[in-house]
Amino acid sequence: MIRSLWLILIVAWGTAHAADVRVVPITILDKQQDGPLYPRSLRMPFITLPDAAVAADINDRLFIGQLNGLAPAKPTDTLDSFNLRLDGLAEQDFELVRLDRRILSLRLDAEGCGAYCESYSVAYSFDLKTGRKLNHTDLFTPSGMRMVAEKMRREKQRLYRNQIAALQKSFKAEQRKSTPNPDELIDLQERLELNMECAERIHQQSDDRAAFHYTWSFLPQHASLHAGRCSNHASRALDDVGDIELPLRYATLRPYMTAYGKSILLDEGSADIHNVYGQVLRGNLGKQPVVMLLERHEDNSISGTYFYSKYRKAIDLHGRVNGKQIALDERDPEGKIIARMQLRMDGNRLHGTWQQHDLLPIDLHAP
Repeated sequence: MIRSLWLILIVAWGTAHAADVRVVPITILDKQQDGPLYPRSLRMPFITLPDAAVAADINDRLFIGQLNGLAPAKPTDTLDSFNLRLDGLAEQDFELVRLDRRILSLRLDAEGCGAYCESYSVAYSFDLKTGRKLNHTDLFTPSGMRMVAEKMRREKQRLYRNQIAALQKSFKAEQRKSTPNPDELIDLQERLELNMECAERIHQQSDDRAAFHYTWSFLPQHASLHAGRCSNHASRALDDVGDIELPLRYATLRPYMTAYGKSILLDEGSADIHNVYGQVLRGNLGKQPVVMLLERHEDNSISGTYFYSKYRKAIDLHGRVNGKQIALDERDPEGKIIARMQLRMDGNRLHGTWQQHDLLPIDLHAP
């Protein structure tokens, strides 16, 4: 499933000058000596740019997103897995999808193992000017997201209706045979039931909720919207539709874009974005430099991680957002709250307090 990639790219960036943009593979050395996932084959991309701060934001976003750890300061052939979380990750490699003067897009292909092992892909796209991860909530208006979600819902309906019609035709054809195959009839009946259940679920689906679960890839000529399959792992073999990729031309998406979306996807004008979610946040907790990543979920809950730059160990956070106010809890391994943060979002900044025994100021900023 995973193919090896040794990739160093040098590209022209802009028209006034040429600058080196390198995507270098790093092999993660797993110190686990036994267990069902040993030996692992894990590679991560490492980005180098003329602007070291932008490159650091991109690399830390990739490493936190995939391995819940901070990226190294410079590229190396191999990296010790110390302070990286490899739980359930059996294999991983990556592929460059897009690299031009505005956007870097990568796809990471992995195999995760829990009760079952399953292959999956994760897409990351970045604004090469700022290092921000491109999130659909920044690129598209809320009404635009609803319209795009409706396009995906209709595409799902079309695919499942076609599949159900094909299965019904096959089922009737098998029944008409002089000696129908009972195993084939059972299989077709189970497939029909699963696909009809999925079709009904899509019919009742809320577009607002669905939009949170779609992922995007921003290719040179079009964007690709990805929806995961309807079925769970146990019944995936009966789901004839599976994952769905919906290509969308940028010109078609233009009416749904924010000013920032138009600037980055269409190269129209210049616009900034103010949002802290999904971005690498840097600053200080008291006098200690820290790095944080927060994700906002559809129910306004918050999950996240932060690191003291000195120690580089992930500390998990959970909480809620209410308007511009964010309350976060830091818990020990037994789930007991050991510290709390009260933060306020102000553009691309978060500022407030962290309290354990002492009350300390915290001030962070996104790219």
